[in-house]
Amino acid sequence: MLPIKNMWKKTAFFFLCLLLINTATKASAKNMERTSPLWTHTQRLFVAYGDAAFAAQNMALAAESLGLGICYIGSILNDVYKTADILQLPEYTYPLFGMAVGYPNHSPEQKPRLPQDVIFHRNHYDREQLKPSLDEYDKIIGQYYESRTGGTKEDETWTKQIARGLSGPLRKALKPYLEEQHLGLR
Repeated sequence: MLPIKNMWKKTAFFFLCLLLINTATKASAKNMERTSPLWTHTQRLFVAYGDAAFAAQNMALAAESLGLGICYIGSILNDVYKTADILQLPEYTYPLFGMAVGYPNHSPEQKPRLPQDVIFHRNHYDREQLKPSLDEYDKIIGQYYESRTGGTKEDETWTKQIARGLSGPLRKALKPYLEEQHLGLR
């Protein structure tokens, strides 16, 4: 079940789905009588992902500056074919993520972020710092989860969540869907 229907029933006043859209590129190439399928190159896929992420972040900042809350919805990729069907997506498009925007009905404590030295490295990737920083973050995020859930998420850590997420196959339909959409093939 996609979260789109649930989001409309709750506090969101709109749900935005950011799409990678190469239909216009394809039409431009045909109009210019180019036969090279430039839109199928992996580089274009990466550039489009970046553009969509930048646009989403700007939309999030704009919404939050107006007192709105946002929530990125990655689960629209759990069933990419159903998402594409619901949104009636044309060929050469790909749903990247959703964004629910609405007025928050409460102000929860901000979730602690990863330490800066885990995500920002200067001049080289510093492997030495990762373990102690992640160990400290696991303690902080564990306390946050315990507090936020009234103790139901006891002994939960960020590294455990990541390990669980990487332990099994995820979203096997993504690659076939990309291929059917003629995206990122070269």
